[in-house]
Amino acid sequence: MASEMEVAAATSPPDTSALQKLVSTADEAVNQARAALVAAEQRAAEERRSLVERRETIEELKSLAHIALRHLDQRCPVCGQVHDIQATTDRLEALIGTGDEPTQAAVPAATSEIAALLESREKELLSLQSELAATSVVQRQFESAAADRHSRLTKLAVTDLAPSTAQSLRGEVHRLDQQLRWLSNLQTRGEALALTIARAGESARRIELEKQLTATRGQLRELRSTLQKRARTGDLAQVVIDQLRSAGSSVVSSQLESMQPLLQRIYGRVDPHPTLRSVRWLSSFTRGHGQLATEVSDSEVPEVAVSPGTVLSSSQSNALAVSIFLTLNMGLPSIPLSAALLDDPLQSLDDVNLLGLIDLLKRTKDRRQLIISTHDHRFGQLLVRKLRPIDMTQRTRVIEFKNWDRSGPAVEQSDVATQRGALLVVA
Repeated sequence: MASEMEVAAATSPPDTSALQKLVSTADEAVNQARAALVAAEQRAAEERRSLVERRETIEELKSLAHIALRHLDQRCPVCGQVHDIQATTDRLEALIGTGDEPTQAAVPAATSEIAALLESREKELLSLQSELAATSVVQRQFESAAADRHSRLTKLAVTDLAPSTAQSLRGEVHRLDQQLRWLSNLQTRGEALALTIARAGESARRIELEKQLTATRGQLRELRSTLQKRARTGDLAQVVIDQLRSAGSSVVSSQLESMQPLLQRIYGRVDPHPTLRSVRWLSSFTRGHGQLATEVSDSEVPEVAVSPGTVLSSSQSNALAVSIFLTLNMGLPSIPLSAALLDDPLQSLDDVNLLGLIDLLKRTKDRRQLIISTHDHRFGQLLVRKLRPIDMTQRTRVIEFKNWDRSGPAVEQSDVATQRGALLVVA
């Protein structure tokens, strides 16, 4: 905008006619130099061609001299005249031995000088053409600015621009140009200030991030310390757990070992097998879980022990299971409920094992309250007869469920009478 106003304020457009004349003169000089250079190059070509011809002539004369020497006689082989052989020989040998061959003529100095002059003239012409092009651009800008000024003055209804008005416009243009430079300076300072503010904000953010990083590192150290403490606590807890498991295993093994005689006595009371009359606990602990099993053996050959499931019948196995249950029930020093509950223990029992089981229950009723369920009426009557109380301090009660319907069974309860009279001993 400032450049357009400066062009418009000029009094006259730049003159390009002088430059055009200089360009024309330089162009003509370049053409003349080119023509002179072409003529010089042609003369040099002629000289080179003449030099080649002279060399060829000398070579031909040397060849002829060699031939003449080979055929030299009293008379000339060409014209037949008598001649001086020695003088002719000397001349021929001199012609053969001459070294005065025509040298290559150097390019005339004028050719190089003309080439240098042409180069300088071409440079001068290019410079003048560039200056003319720049001046033409300035002239077109001036004309465009003048046309724009004329259009603006026409819109303002100014037909004649007085010198004072032009001068005031120039002053206004100068003032506006100063304001433009001032605004540009302010913009530069504002950009620098914005950059400074951005840097300050970046520095503040960096400081804040460093604080957060320091706090995070502190929290990380605390978490690592807590994690290490928890890891040590976990290791210690694992050691305690392992020791508790080991102690539990020892306690269980010791408790089972203490109940081993009771198991043997109870199993002997039932006596389910004619030869395998010894029973022994088998306890093991795998991954903190205990497993309990038994093995039976012959009392006379105790080293031969077998698993009950491989040799005992279902009736014998059931009798062994009841023995194990009663051993665990009575062998513990204290239990929450001093009672033993047996759900239909008659399953798979033969008569021999049934009588042994009833005898065992009869001996057990003084130490535990027995609650026995059964579906077999005969077995129930047998239990009533075998487990009836022998004095007023004992009590045996029978609960029967009869006549089942949708509302439930009918419940009948009765107490078994105490045994009276003396016992009969049959011899």
